[in-house]
Amino acid sequence: MKYLTLLFFLVLFCTSADCQYREKLKKDKFNSAKFNTFELEISKKRFDKLEFYYPINFSFVDARADKGKLGFVRVGNGNEFSNMIFPKEATEYINSRVSGASKGTDGKKLLVVIRHFWLSQMIVQSSALKTMMLMDSKGYLSFCYFSGDFYLENNGQLQYLGRQDTITKYHRWMGNVANDLVNNTLENAMDFGDSLAAHMPAATAFFDSHLLNDSLGNQFNYPILKTSHPAKGIYLTYEDFLNDLPLQEEFELKEHRGDEYLQAQKTDTSITNKAWGYSDGEHIFKHLNDEYYLMLPVQNTFEVAGPRIIRKTYKPGQEFFVVAVATFLGGLMGGVGGIWAVLVDKSIMKELVPYQLNIRNGTFY
Repeated sequence: MKYLTLLFFLVLFCTSADCQYREKLKKDKFNSAKFNTFELEISKKRFDKLEFYYPINFSFVDARADKGKLGFVRVGNGNEFSNMIFPKEATEYINSRVSGASKGTDGKKLLVVIRHFWLSQMIVQSSALKTMMLMDSKGYLSFCYFSGDFYLENNGQLQYLGRQDTITKYHRWMGNVANDLVNNTLENAMDFGDSLAAHMPAATAFFDSHLLNDSLGNQFNYPILKTSHPAKGIYLTYEDFLNDLPLQEEFELKEHRGDEYLQAQKTDTSITNKAWGYSDGEHIFKHLNDEYYLMLPVQNTFEVAGPRIIRKTYKPGQEFFVVAVATFLGGLMGGVGGIWAVLVDKSIMKELVPYQLNIRNGTFY
């Protein structure tokens, strides 16, 4: 009996410590620039082992909206959020690490333009056995989202081959699997590009490479990214936000039983209740569930600290990467220990987590 009592207090201590020492984000003071950094590594040894595997040389170009990070992760003694980064600028770093995998000699090159490269994690319900034993009430799904355009380059001329939109995942904590996700994603992209090059669409026309460079330079020409003072008003749609064309009439942010809503001078609340967000003339606030959350500009996109479970995004299709798909409360062993674990889990599920906007399509990750 004394051993069971000792086990109980050990579990109680561990779960309470897990709850106590966790960085808590605030929806009106979020700023990822203050996060620590978590450095990712592309294994040069891994790609060097693939020598001569690809008959054509590869060249990656970073065309992401935010070139400074690849995602967020909780690490350290204080369970603090960190920005996942490469040790060098992405284009230079990726090419320097994967170059050993291909040895093309005919002057042709396969150009991979990275549009989206993002790591994210969700919490899911763990196995019933682990949950009943109070060994692990939380499970993790870690993802790497990749989108890239592939071109064949030959003497300054480009031929478009196709696009890859893919997801790589592991059932492990992001801190332990981030490097594997990055390395596997890049190798998969090279496999995909090699396959495209082997089955080239002969009818696709070539064009001058400077046209691609021009398009990359103009790809984020959204009015909302060109202003430091967004127009004051209510963004009824995502397109209103991108074009900085809010409904410009007087309004107030009201609160009722913990929910927030916009009371406009002329427009009925049946319309404003479905607003994508609003601007106060200085900052932009995103409508999520039944509250508004501060958005901060980061390079050519925005970030927000939002609820872990998202029910409403106020965008057609409700496109939002939900960081938690289950509260992992089912199946816990009865008794005080089980109740305590439930309380800890509920507390975690109420925490805010960081998201970044994929500005091309309005999805948050």
